[in-house]
Amino acid sequence: MANAPSDHVVWNGMTQAKLDAAYDQAAYAANLQQIVSRWGVLSEDIRARLGPPARFQMTARQETVRARAGPLRVAAFAAMI
Repeated sequence: MANAPSDHVVWNGMTQAKLDAAYDQAAYAANLQQIVSRWGVLSEDIRARLGPPARFQMTARQETVRARAGPLRVAAFAAMI
């Protein structure tokens, strides 16, 4: 089937099928499920040692500056904190 969508070059001389295969991490790490499970175990261990995560609390001044900045400048404000 010459006109199948997977036969068309989509980027840098690669078909969609080849591009998808190049980004399939499971092909590079046969033990991917084991690695992901280990991350979960390690995360639980760290949370048990450190406790729950601390949440950021704005000071009254920071809250005032954020309120005055308006919705369009919130991203710039967040970058300054």
